[in-house]
Amino acid sequence: MLHLRHNSDAHSTILSARLIDMPLQAVPALQAVETSPFVVVGVDFGTTYTGVAFTHSDDPDFRRVTIIRDWPGAGIETRVKVPTEISYINGNPSRWGWQLAPGAPRFGGFKLLLDPVSGSQAYNDDQLTLSLDPGNPAMSTTLRQGSSATTMVSDYLRLVYAEVMRILSLRFAGTIGTIKMKFIITTPAMWSPAAQHNTLMAAKAAGFGSRPQDVIEAASEPEAAASYALRDLGLLSSQVNNNNPSETHLSEIQLLGKQVIVCDAGGGTVDIVSYAIDQLQPCLRVSETTPPRGGLCGATSLDHRFLQLLRERLGSQAHLLDGRHAGRGSRLMVSFDNSKRTFGSNEFEDDVLIEHNLRTLAPDDDNGIDEDYVTLSHQDMKSIFDPVVDKVIALVDSQLQEARAKEPGKPVTGIILVGGFGESVYLTKRLKTWAESQTPPLFLFSPTESWAAIAKGAVCYGLESIVHHRVLPCHYGVVLGQPFDPAIHDPAYNLTRPFDGAVFNVDFVTWFAKKGERVDKENRITVPFVCDADDRYASIPVELRTCRYDTPPLSRRDARVLQAPTVTIKLGDIPFSAIRHRQVGGIFGIGGRDTYLVEGFTLEMVTSSASVKFELWCKGVLLATQEVDPTFIGTS
Repeated sequence: MLHLRHNSDAHSTILSARLIDMPLQAVPALQAVETSPFVVVGVDFGTTYTGVAFTHSDDPDFRRVTIIRDWPGAGIETRVKVPTEISYINGNPSRWGWQLAPGAPRFGGFKLLLDPVSGSQAYNDDQLTLSLDPGNPAMSTTLRQGSSATTMVSDYLRLVYAEVMRILSLRFAGTIGTIKMKFIITTPAMWSPAAQHNTLMAAKAAGFGSRPQDVIEAASEPEAAASYALRDLGLLSSQVNNNNPSETHLSEIQLLGKQVIVCDAGGGTVDIVSYAIDQLQPCLRVSETTPPRGGLCGATSLDHRFLQLLRERLGSQAHLLDGRHAGRGSRLMVSFDNSKRTFGSNEFEDDVLIEHNLRTLAPDDDNGIDEDYVTLSHQDMKSIFDPVVDKVIALVDSQLQEARAKEPGKPVTGIILVGGFGESVYLTKRLKTWAESQTPPLFLFSPTESWAAIAKGAVCYGLESIVHHRVLPCHYGVVLGQPFDPAIHDPAYNLTRPFDGAVFNVDFVTWFAKKGERVDKENRITVPFVCDADDRYASIPVELRTCRYDTPPLSRRDARVLQAPTVTIKLGDIPFSAIRHRQVGGIFGIGGRDTYLVEGFTLEMVTSSASVKFELWCKGVLLATQEVDPTFIGTS
């Protein structure tokens, strides 16, 4: 048997994974079926902006999903999203989103602090890590003193939740008190499992899913994007026109049995995932074909490069670019935001005029500066865009090569581009040119209202998930001992099981789910084990681990092995009839101590879009599910 030993002042415990002839089992997972009406709310919690959409289950048409467009502080303007920013007064959350004036002190970018090492460094734009509002020195991307990343995320999402519930109370006034709400919060696909779970727990702490009838789930941003974009592409309504095959829908002739790459290009991060289209009718079904990847090369990098160029042009007048005049929401940055979207739409390569509102700025004709505008040439704009777009294309190309290698029988046929950065004409044009240069050529598709695709897709996911096979982004393991072998084990980590005196080495991780493996959402992976303890009512943590490296180390002390949340066994919940009891030590039954052994445990893993749920069972009875400490991020 394999063993884990846990020691404390109160008791000692050994968990024992039973060696059996059969491999780790995949067994059907119980699927909950929604029978009563409910409201699905999709929350696109982004690095720079957050969006929310909703619909009623009785109206599942993705085209009628409602986007919240009226946010506090936005005035008469309608906004698809609200800035992911917050300020504090006397330690308490105060203003947020559009309520914050340009240049005002604020915290932002705290989403990235949930997983500071996410993504591949090869695709990160170094400038993005400096600040997410480069024109505002009062913008802080560090933790507020005394706060954790999840605390700040909860503070912000609590304000979002209050506003969302206010709007839903108006929309569903007669039933809001009793109707079930199903909240779907999105996370980057490249994040560690711990960061994905922490986002979910922060949302729960903020109120999402807190009512007795409500639930909350996590979905990866690319899967949410695919859930909406593939429907918008027309997969669910595609029909072959037998009278005129040339009118057959694109999806029918190019996508069934093939792969597509979903590129979610946002403000801070760019996420990439490839999917194989397995089924069109009667419902859409797709499978992940590669692990997700991504980088910090979003649209905010363009802001950095624009302001860097402008400061060089202003020279001694660069001090005028303070937070009020160059921060998010200032006339300068609003004007540049508009230019970011439209640059590249003019085939004549005209100059771009950026309104600045710097009333004390002295005109400088040589640098294209007058009392109202900064003039940027086409080449200036290319110098801002190209380094960032190059990283995005390199990221897509890397995914393309892996998708082709993983599934050579399912050719990649196109790219779906979503996200705020995905609305950039220049990015779209360059990516389209690159896609059409591939052999064979790839199509490029952007859904309607691309910036809102993640929030809308989260709603689609909440109605029905289209992904039925996923690729694990990392290894999953559990700390279990094994019989001591002096040839391979360090005896410093040996422990003796009191129940029978057997010696086990506990410096060991059993990796039961491998990175890159395809898992079925209808099935679960099970790890059988037994447990012994000195305390009949002990609470025993089952220690989980993850590893992103291709070959995971066996020692739990290795720095490449990351801690993951634990599942707790409560022996007091187990009937005494299922427990073997023995007294050890003492003389003639006097002075001995009790020890207990329980067999029939299984640790079971069930995968979903952006989370992995672990359940603890004993002889067919569910004892516990994974509970995540909201302050936990993941440590070596």
